[in-house]
Amino acid sequence: MNRFFFAPDNPRRLALVRIAVGLVLLIDALSHWRYAIELYSQFLPVVAVFPLAQLPLPVPPPALAVLLDSALVFFLAAATLGWKTRTSLVSALVLSLGLGLLDHAGTFAKYSVLGLHFLFLLACSTCSGVWAIDAAGRGDSAAPPSGPAWPRRLMQLLICSVYLGAALTKIKSPWFANGDLLMFSLLDDHWGGGAWGQWLSAQRHLPMLLSLATILYETLFPFLIWVDRCRRPLLAAAVCLHLGMWCAMHLGIFTPLMISALLVFVEDADFDATAVVISRLRARLNSRRTPAAPRGQSLRAASTHSWHRWRSWGAYLAAVTLVAGTGLAIQYFDDAYGAFGRRAPLPLAELPAREVTAALALSKLKPPPEDSVHRVELGSRVSGNQVFGSPARFHRGQRVYVLVQATPRHEPLTLEGLLIDPDGDEAARFDQRLDSADSYSVHGFQLTDRAELGAYQMKLLANGREVTHRRFEVVP
Repeated sequence: MNRFFFAPDNPRRLALVRIAVGLVLLIDALSHWRYAIELYSQFLPVVAVFPLAQLPLPVPPPALAVLLDSALVFFLAAATLGWKTRTSLVSALVLSLGLGLLDHAGTFAKYSVLGLHFLFLLACSTCSGVWAIDAAGRGDSAAPPSGPAWPRRLMQLLICSVYLGAALTKIKSPWFANGDLLMFSLLDDHWGGGAWGQWLSAQRHLPMLLSLATILYETLFPFLIWVDRCRRPLLAAAVCLHLGMWCAMHLGIFTPLMISALLVFVEDADFDATAVVISRLRARLNSRRTPAAPRGQSLRAASTHSWHRWRSWGAYLAAVTLVAGTGLAIQYFDDAYGAFGRRAPLPLAELPAREVTAALALSKLKPPPEDSVHRVELGSRVSGNQVFGSPARFHRGQRVYVLVQATPRHEPLTLEGLLIDPDGDEAARFDQRLDSADSYSVHGFQLTDRAELGAYQMKLLANGREVTHRRFEVVP
């Protein structure tokens, strides 16, 4: 245990995490900066995470909100570049937490908590030892400082706890294990709604298989990631999983943040393998170039002196002031919200009474019964909420199972299934009541050994209205 947490750690690992996580959080902060007045200031009502009686957070005026958000952008950029790294990380942590708690609905999410933990642990580490402005003036002869491994180990345990907690939550929810939660999330405009996600949700059995694969991966990752042979395959599977989620769903910065966080599992062997590849590419490029003249010691000394000037506190504080002041000036002259008096807020127009009445009447209408039926499938075998076998070809003596899945919170439905034989006559039927709390109905028709061969139809009606009809063939 002592070796696991307190052995000397290579600073390159956490430097890579610092750059990747800092860049992700920086891009996220830049996307919110334009709306700082709306999200964090007194000019518009904020939605605090905690009731103000329990946590009396001061809500800043518009100018101060813009200054703080602009400073947050600077601190995240400085942390990414490794400039006054520890100060930048702590400042970014405090501002991210303070501003985020003022606007739970807009900018504070589960991945925000993960990002805050990484900022704190990076501030406790030696992540500025390499690939940082703070390390640029040290010179080639000085070895990068190595610190204890516990900040990186805690990050690794944090990632494992995220996966294990997610797996336990999914196992407890029958909606996830059977694929329904994933299916409706892919169809929802807030979480999904994209063309690829809609295609995935329409594939037979695929949402259930993807859900089970996700649970399996999240359960195995916290235990197998410590096995050297399993580490790289698991990391590759994690990248594929998160990229797939990013393409099919709207998850904010969760995917790039998780992929960046997974860099804490990079080992020295990975750096060595990458260095071999880079050296080979360099050798190929240098063979095609004219050899350059060697640089003198005076140039190296001048460069080192230049970096020492940039590492001063005066330059750092001047940059903070410049970035925050520039951000305030841009928001002041643009004044998109009218918070600085340069433009008047747009007046609210009263809607005509006729439009209001029509909208209220439309909101009271109940959806037609066919809108409450989400999925209809045919098959010769059934298990749970899935049917198997060909939906277009059945043999004599088999049973034609009809699975009907209703949308969540649907109106009570009376389902009727009609089996139409090749002559156009009704050969069989079933009736079933589907209450609001029921999501599935599995019924069907038994084909006898003397059933007529040929093309059949199955018509499904809900509350007396036809929902769909399916064609299939009965063969010997």
